[in-house]
Amino acid sequence: PGGPGGLRDRGEVGGVERVEKSVGVIHNVFESAPTVAEGIRDVATTLGDLGAWSGPPPNVISLSGDGGALVIGLRSLLHTIHRRSQIAIFVQMNEVFANTGFQYSPTAIPFADSSTAPFGVPAEPMDYMGLAIAAGAGFAAQGSPAFAPFFAEVVDEALRCKETAVVFVFSPCIAGWKYEEGMTVELGKLASQTGIFPCFRKRRGETGEVKHVPEKTKRPTVEKYLAAQRRFEHLVRMVDGQPKVTPGKEAQIAHLQSFADRNVERLTRLAAAP
Repeated sequence: PGGPGGLRDRGEVGGVERVEKSVGVIHNVFESAPTVAEGIRDVATTLGDLGAWSGPPPNVISLSGDGGALVIGLRSLLHTIHRRSQIAIFVQMNEVFANTGFQYSPTAIPFADSSTAPFGVPAEPMDYMGLAIAAGAGFAAQGSPAFAPFFAEVVDEALRCKETAVVFVFSPCIAGWKYEEGMTVELGKLASQTGIFPCFRKRRGETGEVKHVPEKTKRPTVEKYLAAQRRFEHLVRMVDGQPKVTPGKEAQIAHLQSFADRNVERLTRLAAAP
């Protein structure tokens, strides 16, 4: 009672202490989520300073999709981080504008199809982790519920951070990525293990870490990850339980494998940066 998260003592019931967690939600336009959360934090801090807030300070959380946070809302995200407001920003990474028709997003990995780019584009995704760290995030991470203990640690650390924390969450979309139900956890594991979306965390000014990515010679190749999603069926498909590259698309697969390998190298450099 009285600890992080807004737990409040509500007395005893049958000799057992009962606690309750209060949760409030504000539904706002996509691109302004960090700014709205920042305003809530300012109000809560002011009320506390005036003695008008009883109980522990609240956790303030911003939830966005990657399109809302990193495309139409990038200004809001970066300025909130720069002002170092004590909020935790969670960005769901599904690589499309899933709310409005699965349009192409600059967070997508190369050649992923979408409603506005049917065969994808060769461009590699924006360096959103580098942007968050450069803007001054007190804690920056990316993870997946497929690695539950790591993900729980990341969420806990984000909520405890005294400045702005940003967590990018691997969020497959069955309708947009076109994969079979029940494959979400497997995709999350393959995304990290291949290097497409490695688990990562870093506190500002400290050495970070890349997690759940084997040594390069022991990593799964990208084909298995890609073949499980029909958004890549123009490149590779499952045939008799094995991924089979479409003839003539070998260069695109090599491009994606190179991207995954370089992605691990990039995050490793970010982890080591001061």
